[in-house]
Amino acid sequence: MFVMGLLFSFSSLTLFESYKHIAVSIASTLLFSYPAFVAIIMAIIYKEKLSKLQILGIVTVAIGICLLNIKPGEGEERTLTETLIGVGLVILSSLLYAIYIVATKQDKTLAKVSSLRLSFYAILFGSLVYIIPNVSGLGGDTPIMLTSRLHWVCAISLGLFPTLISVTLLAYSIHYVGPTISAILGAFEPVTAVLLGMVLFGERPSTLSFISMFIIIIGISIVILRGQQKKGTKTV
Repeated sequence: MFVMGLLFSFSSLTLFESYKHIAVSIASTLLFSYPAFVAIIMAIIYKEKLSKLQILGIVTVAIGICLLNIKPGEGEERTLTETLIGVGLVILSSLLYAIYIVATKQDKTLAKVSSLRLSFYAILFGSLVYIIPNVSGLGGDTPIMLTSRLHWVCAISLGLFPTLISVTLLAYSIHYVGPTISAILGAFEPVTAVLLGMVLFGERPSTLSFISMFIIIIGISIVILRGQQKKGTKTV
């Protein structure tokens, strides 16, 4: 549970750090590559054979990622070093989350734990990643004290809506409609990120960025659907 908490938190931390170097819309789209990492990890470590369709999906994602980083969106001025750091951080975030998912499925002990209980302990132990550096003064960033009503609203909202409610609703979604539909609907995440980035942060992704995001979503959808088909075949 402690290790799961660390993976969960470092995945979030590296994602937030990537926002400092690349656009939110691009970072969130790259994060959605974690199903491809799951397929690769299963093939390398657990010798699960990749189908031609899965390989096609992974290659499609790679092409989308390459196109996504040819040039920044309109109105963005980012150096090559800054872009590489941002992309590296979000890829690391995606990889850590993929390891978290694989460990949850493959470990016999964790497999017996309910989704809600696992999420609770992951968030509980994962909070140490943020608490210890800030309390000890080794975090590098100066802690922001919650001295105003706005600070409290932002802090509570961040912990409530994109964390607690999101994790809980996802667990219930998988319970009621299954992982396939839940994963497919997850493809709306990059689209939502693009819209929020444009509305809240004034980001203007280029036409190539939109095309690249669409290619990545298609590639991930192929990997997800193929993986679920294989599970369904084994069950039958």
